[in-house]
Amino acid sequence: MDIKYDINITENAQKDLENIYFYISETLLENETAVNLITELKDKIFSLEIMPGRYSLVNDFSLAKRGYRHINVKNYIILYLIDEKKKAVTVARIIHGRMNYAKYL
Repeated sequence: MDIKYDINITENAQKDLENIYFYISETLLENETAVNLITELKDKIFSLEIMPGRYSLVNDFSLAKRGYRHINVKNYIILYLIDEKKKAVTVARIIHGRMNYAKYL
């Protein structure tokens, strides 16, 4: 049986989700698209309960050295850390793929 990891979403990552939803639903006027994207992002986040190490380290050397991993979902990147001792995953940020994610961590 697989070990389940606890999922922790930082305040910044929670705000990222809210901002993504707001931008797509209110600015682009695509409410259904916003709901679908947020659902997909959350599904990917909570899939990290099992085998969170299956996604690769980020490309930035200094962040990879600190253990940051990423999941690409559409145009967005979920950035997270794994704490093996606590069997926990911390989602640090969720940002647009065109942004320099190193600047936000």
